[in-house]
Order: sequence, then structure tokens, then C-alpha cells
Amino acid sequence: MLEALARCASLLLAPAGAPDARRALLSAALGCLRDALGVARGLLVIRQSSALGVAGSPHVVAEVRKPDLPPHTGDQLFPDGVWAEPPPSIRARLLAGELWAGSDAELATLGAFCDRLHSDVSAVVVAPLQGSDSFWGSLVVADTATRAWEAEELSLLRASSRVIVSAIHRWEAEARLQASEANLRTVLAVLPIHCWMRDPGGRMVLQSDQSRHIWHPPRGSSVDDTSIPPTTRALWNERNRRAYAGEVVHDELTYTIDGEPRVFDDTILPVREGPNAGSIVGMMMDITRRKAIEVALAASEERFRLLAKQLPVLVLILDLDELRVAYSNKDSYLGYEREQLRDNSFMLSIVHPDDVAPALERWRQFVAGRPEAVLTDELRLRRADGAWEWMQRRGIWMRISATEEPSQVLMMHTIITSLKEAEEARRDDERRLLEAQKLESLGVLAGGIAHDFNNILTAILGHAELALLEVPLDSPVAGNLGHVVAGARHAAGITSQIFTYTGRSPRESYPLDLNALLREMVDFVQASLPKYVQIVWRPGADLPAVTADSAQLKHVVLGLVTNAAEALSPPEGVAVVCTFAARLAVSALRQMILGADLAPGLYVCLEVRDSGAGMEAATLARIFEPFFSTKFIGRGLGLAVVQGIVKAHHGAIEVRSRLGEGTTVRVWLPATAAALPRATPAPAPTPAFWGSALLIDDEERVRSVAGRMLERLGLKVFAVADGESGLAALAAGLPDLRFVLVDLTMPGMGGDAVVRVIQRRWADLPVVLMSGYGTAQIEQLMSGHAPAAILAKPFTLDALRAIVSRALEGQG
Repeated sequence: MLEALARCASLLLAPAGAPDARRALLSAALGCLRDALGVARGLLVIRQSSALGVAGSPHVVAEVRKPDLPPHTGDQLFPDGVWAEPPPSIRARLLAGELWAGSDAELATLGAFCDRLHSDVSAVVVAPLQGSDSFWGSLVVADTATRAWEAEELSLLRASSRVIVSAIHRWEAEARLQASEANLRTVLAVLPIHCWMRDPGGRMVLQSDQSRHIWHPPRGSSVDDTSIPPTTRALWNERNRRAYAGEVVHDELTYTIDGEPRVFDDTILPVREGPNAGSIVGMMMDITRRKAIEVALAASEERFRLLAKQLPVLVLILDLDELRVAYSNKDSYLGYEREQLRDNSFMLSIVHPDDVAPALERWRQFVAGRPEAVLTDELRLRRADGAWEWMQRRGIWMRISATEEPSQVLMMHTIITSLKEAEEARRDDERRLLEAQKLESLGVLAGGIAHDFNNILTAILGHAELALLEVPLDSPVAGNLGHVVAGARHAAGITSQIFTYTGRSPRESYPLDLNALLREMVDFVQASLPKYVQIVWRPGADLPAVTADSAQLKHVVLGLVTNAAEALSPPEGVAVVCTFAARLAVSALRQMILGADLAPGLYVCLEVRDSGAGMEAATLARIFEPFFSTKFIGRGLGLAVVQGIVKAHHGAIEVRSRLGEGTTVRVWLPATAAALPRATPAPAPTPAFWGSALLIDDEERVRSVAGRMLERLGLKVFAVADGESGLAALAAGLPDLRFVLVDLTMPGMGGDAVVRVIQRRWADLPVVLMSGYGTAQIEQLMSGHAPAAILAKPFTLDALRAIVSRALEGQG
């Protein structure tokens, strides 16, 4: 028996690496037991073993039998489990590690359990394969002969089962070790880092494929056995020494591999526990690409930081989850420091009060519309010095992930104050252009009407004056003619106002003292106003002179004071008239109703201020329109004439008015350094004229009356209806010709062309140009070719006498 056990043990101790080889060894060992016991069949049933390739239901992994016995049915001896069919008593004994030997009487109770072995089985012994912590299966021997199992035979089976269990344990451990080594080899083969282990003696015992491929150290070699450069060898020895001493060594090191520098994250760890205690483990990760990315990222971030810092806009990143400003590209902005710019409540406090509510509403809509909403608006922010800056605000949602709701907002603030000012200036220019175009259109219309009206008035006034000279002064006809003359002169005054409105009225400008002019007018104007209106006169000291037409300037004063008085209501009202001088900048002139295109400099101001009800913006915008009035019945040209006079004098107008606060009108006239004129003696009586005059006018009634008036002055008159005829008469020669009187506006050749031809061909012949338009327009038209004198229609006999006298000055 012992010999059989020894043979069995020696067989199971033989090396075997695969499950099939191990099953063959178990079959050989089982054959030794069968021969020693002299039984017909032996079976080894295993439930689960990775070393034998068995898993799940019990399998027969080894079997021996007499040649005449048939094999068992199927590979699975007990398909329902090894404990499914044996009685509970047998099962309990096996689980307890005891053998079960069956006699004839007991086998009869087992039925199919024994039938699976063989239908002729008469004796069975089942020995459990019981480990310390697991039940492997059963060792089964059976015989066809009825027999009693001897104690020695049962001892052999017990000892054999223990030898088999020991072998299976060993094979299981070997299998686990082989699997572990295989796993380790796989890991070391695919691991993207360099791993190695050195034993306490410094010899290489384990290395990944990556490390072996680059460094080529053979198994069992030390650092000094490698072919690495001496400097690297010394570095490795020093780092290993520190690790053997118990230190965790970590560095970023650069090595040259295949001619290129490579950066590694190199760590060495001491092994303090287990069978490899005293060894060291190294891990090297190639971080060359990561370092390059980090360098590129750092450079990109630095470029972004420099670019963002130089941007003329304030860039903020708002974190709505934490309700804070996560980023600001400016250390200071608008005079505020970075920490102030990151404070949401502070930023809200510097928003203009009028812009707070609209800005918050737009922000609420923007947040509600995430993530696609875009915020674009304009608001005013207060600088640290108190000034206001217009700011354009633009916000977009920052989407970090396509699946997450964005929680950060990129805000950009751009100062657009200069753009807003430019836009405002553009609108002012457009407004002034429209106003100028409107005034120009009205002026052209009014000028045309006045011109035609003046031609008619010339005939009426001229014939009436001539008729007065023909009738006795005590005649009733003389009185009627006087009324005609007065009416014509009044009508001429109306046309004069029309020219004044268009800025084309004839004027004689000279330096004058504005205070002196007002001093003469205040009492006169006060007497013409209602009793409840009081004028307060406040002249400015050391007022410089202005160049102006005295009569037209008086009209300005009268118009402004009358307008102020009409704004006052009983029982009392005050109109303040004052003067002062000030220097006006371009910015101040651009804000005025009239004068935006004037040059900056010293101006004299005439201010008329009332304590009336004031005006709303819509009314204020129309006060200089002709025939506009807030009263039920209009008052004519009104302030439109004032505007025309000021415009003709190259002045500016400023109006300030608010409901309940009265109205202030300022007229600014350019100051002049010219001396004020001295008083001149009365002119001597004009002598009678002699010789002849050439009269050119297309209007027959004007030719008739002007001809008769010239004859009244003692001149012989040659009258023609057009410019061509007049030049032909001059070329033919006229006896004793003293001067030419020509109308400006005629069909064909106009009076201006006639003047130029006469000046070129008959340079010594005086020419008087007459027109129903204003003298300012004629002076501009005839620049460089000024006639000897200009006669404005309608004209009286005295006016004609004065003009002729002026034209003939210097002649005998």
C-alpha cells in the first residue's frame, strides 16, 4: 500500500503546465490506486478547478477501469450536481471530510447514483477531496465484486485524497502565478510608461517593454553595467541611493534619445513591505509632448493676456453661479481699480440713473434667453473724475460643453462717447442743413415776390411823387396823392422786412456802441409796452464795439423786447435787457440755433430775458418760422426777421426756455476793434444835373416813371428795354452822356453782364445798377465788378437824386 501511495505521490509531483497534462498525471496516479486496491473502476470527480480546466457542474477529470467495463455515460457523471442524488447522510459525511463506503444493502438505496458508475457495482468508496477552505470534489473507487473494505485500503484512499488535494492546490497556485505573470507581462508590454524594479542588490529584476526598448539594460544588470553616458549613470546611481534610503525621488529630467531631447516625469519609490521589501521601483513617463503643449499654452495665454490688456475695451467674464466677476482684462478702467471693476454692485452704482432700469430689464431678458441670447445696448457710466462716458455693452454666453447649460457670460464694454458726440454733431449738421435749405427756399420765394412787388411799387411811388409836384399843395388831390405815397412807402417797408428775413436787405454797417443804441431805445420801447410790463436795463461795462447797421439792430432790439413783453401777463412782468462780452468756443457755437459755422472768438451779447410761462420743446423749435405765433392770430414775420438780420451780421442766436421758467434769448455779434465813427456835418444841397442818361429796364412802367424822374432832375433820358439795345446805343454814341441806369434782372442780357461790358469798353462811364432785390445779393453777385452805385427799388425822387449825385462825384 505504501509503495502505491509513494508512486502516486511521485507521479503528482512531476512538472505539468497544461490542464490536459495534469489530468494525465491524475489518471496515472488513479491507476496506481486501482492496481493496489484491485478494483474494477476508479473515478476522480472535480467540481471546479482552473488548474484542471473544469468549471460549473462536476466533471470526471480522471478515470481508470478494467478493459471489459464500459465507460460511464457521458462526460458529466452527475449532471444535477454531486450532492443532488446521494442521501443527506452520505453528503454530510463527505462535507465533513469523512469517507463513505457502501455495502450491498446500502448500495441498493442509492439507485441511479450507483447505476451511473455501473449497473453491476457491488462495492463503492467515496473519499472527499477536501481542502482547508474549499471542497474540490470526490475520489470514487468501485468494484463489481461484493467485498468488505479493509482499514488499510481506506487509509490508502484517505492518504491518496490528501495527496491529490495537495497536488491540486499546488497546480492552482501555479496557475494563478502563471496567470499573474501573464497579466504582468501583458501590462508591461502595453504600459505607456517605463517601469522597472531593482532588487536590494541593485540588479534589474523587472522591466517594461518601453523601458527595455530605450535603455536596453539586461535582466540582472546594475546601473554600472549599462552603456548610458557617465553623467546619466552618476545621476541614476545618486537617485537610486536616495530611494534605497527610503526617499520618494521625483524629478523632471531631460534625456537625449535618438538624437532628440525628451522630457520625462521620473519617479523612484522604495518597496517597504512584502517579499520584495528593500527593492526599488521606478516609473518614467514621457511628457515631451505635454511639456511642449504647456509651453505653447503658456505662450498663448501670455499673448492673450498682452492682447487683452491692450484692447481699448473692458472685457469681463461673469460667473452667474457664484455671482462674481471671474476675469477682468484691465487693472484699472475709467479711473477705477480691478477689484472695483469685479464688484457687481459697484458697477451698477456707476450707471447713469436714467439708464439703470432699462439696463436691468435688458439684462433680465438676456439671462432668460440663454444660451442663444446676445446682449447689445448702450448706457452711460460715471468715471472716477465724475464725467460721464457713453458705453456700448455686448454680452454672449460662454458654452464650455455642448451638453451643459452655460453659466458664464463674456461682457465687452466699449467707450463710444466720441461716436455719440459725432453722431449728435451729424444730426445737428443735418438739422442745420435742413433749416438752411428751408430758409433758402423761403428766401428765394420771398425774394422773388418782393422783387416783383418792388417793381410795381416803383411805378406807384414814382408817379405819385411826380404827381404831387404837379398839383398845388392845397389841392384835395395832393392829399390823396400823399396817402398813396405813404401807402407805397409802407408797402416798401414790408418788402424790406422780407429781404431782412432772407438776409439780403440793404444795410450800411459801421462800428457802433451797442450800449449807446440801447440807451436811446429803452425809454421809447418802454412807452410802447403795456403798463404791467417793466423793462430792466443792465448795460455791461467796457463793452467792445460791433459792426452793424444801426436801423436793423434797432429792429432786432424792438422785436426781442416786444416778443418778451407778449410772453408776460398781468398784473406784472419783467423783461431784463442786458449786454456783456464773452469768448465763445466752437463747442458753444455748435449748440446754438444760429451760428454753428462761425469762428470762435470775442462776441458781444444782447440778452433779453422774461419771467413769462416759458415754452415747450415743440414751440421752441418753431419760434423763428415766418408767421408762426402761439397766439390765435399771427403777427407776421416776427422773430424770423430778427434771425435774418443776425444772420446777415454774421451773428449767433441762443434760446433757453422751459415751461414755468421764462425765456432767455441771446444775440451774439462779433466784436470789432475798429474805432467808433465821429459825428459828420449835414450834407450840402445837391446841385441840379445836366447832360443825358441812358436808362435800361425791361419793365415799361419802370422806364416811364424813372425816365420822368430823371428828367425832373434836369437830365435828358435815352430809354431802352434790354441790355443788347443799351450796348448798341452806347456804341452808336449818345450826346453828353453822364451815366447809365440799368436794371439787374432782365430777359436775355442781365444788368450784371451789361455792367461788366461797360466797365471793360467804357471804363470812365459811371453805371448805377437798380434792382428789386436786396443790395447784399447784388454785392455778392458783382464781386470784383462793383457798379458806381446801387439803387434799391422802390425809390423816391430824393433817393434817386442822392444816388445820381454819388455816381457823378468827381465829374465836372
